[in-house]
Amino acid sequence: MNALMPWITPEIFTTLTALLLITTQALGLLRTQTQAYLITLIALTLATLTTLLIPPHTQSYWAEQYLWNDSIRTTKLLFLLLALWITWLTHQNPHELTPRLPEFHALTLLAFTGLLLLPSAQSFPTLFISLELITVTLYILVSYHRTHPPALEAGIKYLIIGSVASAFMIMGIAYLFGFTGTLQFKTITTHNVWSSTPAPLWIAPLFLLAGIAFKASLVPFHAWAPDVYQGTNHPTTALLATASKAAAVLLLFFLFTGPLRLLLSYPSFLHIFLTLGLLSILIGNFSALHQPNLKRLLAYSGIGHAGFMALPLTHFDTAGQTALLTYLLTYLLASITTFTVLTHVTPQNDTPITQYTALAKRNPLLALALTLALTSMAGIPPLPGFTGKWLIFTHLWQHGHHLTLAIALISTVVALAYYIAIIKTLFSSTPPHLTDPPPTPIHLPLSTTCLITLLSATLVILGLWPTPLLHITASLL
Repeated sequence: MNALMPWITPEIFTTLTALLLITTQALGLLRTQTQAYLITLIALTLATLTTLLIPPHTQSYWAEQYLWNDSIRTTKLLFLLLALWITWLTHQNPHELTPRLPEFHALTLLAFTGLLLLPSAQSFPTLFISLELITVTLYILVSYHRTHPPALEAGIKYLIIGSVASAFMIMGIAYLFGFTGTLQFKTITTHNVWSSTPAPLWIAPLFLLAGIAFKASLVPFHAWAPDVYQGTNHPTTALLATASKAAAVLLLFFLFTGPLRLLLSYPSFLHIFLTLGLLSILIGNFSALHQPNLKRLLAYSGIGHAGFMALPLTHFDTAGQTALLTYLLTYLLASITTFTVLTHVTPQNDTPITQYTALAKRNPLLALALTLALTSMAGIPPLPGFTGKWLIFTHLWQHGHHLTLAIALISTVVALAYYIAIIKTLFSSTPPHLTDPPPTPIHLPLSTTCLITLLSATLVILGLWPTPLLHITASLL
């Protein structure tokens, strides 16, 4: 245990801080909401610095349940940056969560503890516990306003569908153990059962895939996403759209470059990813076309993006892995920018697109940042979203999936239609009726102005010069 201690220090920071916040809140020791924010921020900063300072290593610890290496370090840094952003976002919009803000910070920290454990997991029990720590805390965060009917409905839907997905996963793990006699990734990877692939063995990876597809909101496990996005508070929606989705996509990456990689040598299994990807792209993008609510539209858009990220798994060579991770990073950057703007334009969790009319007059910086983020999501050059889509399209073309490529291109054009419609709303004028109030200017604090400027600049720079983006992708491989 002493040898393991340095490598689990980030998880120790987040867990102990969550317990500290819950205890001090219960004892009435937290005088202001700002104290909870500062404690959380300090803990996450220390966890980030610790992660940067931990020496590189490739050894497994804790009876080979936990692994640390450079790619895992990069993944954990990504999650910690997302945690810092979610914490800052919560502080910018505290009225949604008052008076139980310290509890919200504590639950967020516990969710990120699971996210930090996830990339180091080297067995299915450790993996499942990490996922459930994330999922159970999200059940609470989604329905945080239990007296608010939309939040309660979102929480019930997420709980029911999430419980079914967890049951699928545990059943898949049980079947896998029955066939291989082990739950260790290293042993499963080299087990001779994959050489014969008896028909019942397919049940295990299919059940596992069903559980992960729920977390990634892939069709047909996507039905929860629009209602949950619309019904819950902004910080939780941002967490679901970024960190939770990233965890699901990276979990697919870990499993199919690790213990289940031999399954990808069977064409019949690859057709499953092709089907899931195409259905998600088509249903997600076409469903988003006529959505009047921005968060609901982003949910359907996220389903379409998850479909794009499933396509490289059909031929998961180095180029496919690079395409998947690059697309994920560009999607995360655009989503972070979008939710940062959304929180400051519509802080009351009511996000009709009509409220974004003439945003360019109310605050040009917010309108510019949202335009860049949506343009990147649409895959228009010279923004980084184009790099992610180009790599996936090139990968499909090189492996002869010409029909799939054509469908993906058509869906991209459909997505472009609703993204442009939103951008048009941002720069349109309000109807010139005397009864209409003039647009109210939106004044931003200095920290928000700096962050949005930084995000906008990053979108432009990585679009024009994608080399740093590809370097980050390479460090995750």
